[in-house]
Amino acid sequence: MASFIIGNLILGAVPLLAFIGLFLLARSMWLAWRQFLFDSKLEWRVFEIRIPREVTQTARAMEQFLLAISTMGEQAGTFVGKWKEGSHSIPIVSFEMASLNGQVHFFMRCEKGRSELIRSAFLSYYPTVEVVEVDDYMKSMPPTLADLKAQGNRFFGTDIQLNRESAYPIKSYQEFLSPNEDDVFDPMSVFLEVFGKMRAEESLIVQINVSPIDGKAWVESGGEILKKLKEGEKKEGEDAPQFRFRTPGEELVLKAVEKNLSKPAFECVVRLAYFAPTAIFSDGFPRRGVLGAFNQYAANDMNSFRPNFDTFSYADLWHYPFIFPSMRAKLRSQQLWQHLISREMGTDVYGGKMTLTHPLRPMTIAPCVLNTESLATLFHPPTKVVVTAPFTARVESKKAGAPSGLPIFADEDVLKDYQA
Repeated sequence: MASFIIGNLILGAVPLLAFIGLFLLARSMWLAWRQFLFDSKLEWRVFEIRIPREVTQTARAMEQFLLAISTMGEQAGTFVGKWKEGSHSIPIVSFEMASLNGQVHFFMRCEKGRSELIRSAFLSYYPTVEVVEVDDYMKSMPPTLADLKAQGNRFFGTDIQLNRESAYPIKSYQEFLSPNEDDVFDPMSVFLEVFGKMRAEESLIVQINVSPIDGKAWVESGGEILKKLKEGEKKEGEDAPQFRFRTPGEELVLKAVEKNLSKPAFECVVRLAYFAPTAIFSDGFPRRGVLGAFNQYAANDMNSFRPNFDTFSYADLWHYPFIFPSMRAKLRSQQLWQHLISREMGTDVYGGKMTLTHPLRPMTIAPCVLNTESLATLFHPPTKVVVTAPFTARVESKKAGAPSGLPIFADEDVLKDYQA
């Protein structure tokens, strides 16, 4: 009798569970759709950062700029804003380095509504740098990977992510500084060395898409790590960790994590792409070169970068799902090319994730969180210690205002022609 009742209860619960599951799926799909419509209405502007012969500011100026824009993220705010309008956090800016036609360019892609504020903030910290609006260079690329290959090119790409939790910092620009200014090393020089080796027919692109995150959530995300570092790990069979003094190394890690969490942060998706005609395609140098450039930020007791193998454009039998490596590589490459053009950062909404994945292509975008200091280390205008010529597009003269009291040799009637 009891088993009969239990059986009926289970059968009766099946429709209810199915309804709940379908409702949650439908709700997630609705939210993903509204966010897609919200994103489709956004307009973007691309600025080229033209470097003068000398940039006297260090990466500290870039950090101050990032602090200034760290509160510009989009928030849903209300129920209507989230579920009807689809308002959500968006990548407000993308910092990009690209070797195109044999020259290295620096770009900044901004959401149009914030673009002038971002541009003005950047110029306030880099007054000698020119920030000029240009056409999006990605729009001149083939729209699909099939079109790229039809032009006789081959492609390699991957996203890059952190090895550990984001609470652990990477090596920052402050660790590259020296009391003697003649010994200052700028990590951007390693990237420029790699980019400068590209031939005119080759293209190499690094994108860093960023979106500010909530400060409270950022601090809370590292709460458990801080607690673990402060109290020590609990041994098996113990009710509480035994008191002990931290080693000097452990003390440094604790202070570094606390400092990392104390600064505003951005969710970041770092993406690498290389393509060239089949006859000269060789991904070994750019792939190892760029990944090697990211390795300079590694600290064994802190954090480092590595490829996100879920987005790697190559595949083999030794990685999940262990079948059809050629098909998986093709699907990954196709999706990665679209992500490169759209500067895709992924989504936390399950319904949205379903549209970005495939049984043979689990394109898991894994954003990392970098605070203003780490992000400024990763991207900033090369300083004066970096040799940017001859392969970097730059400004040959320094910007400056006209001196006061400059004489004007003209009659007033002539001046009227130039007045608005």
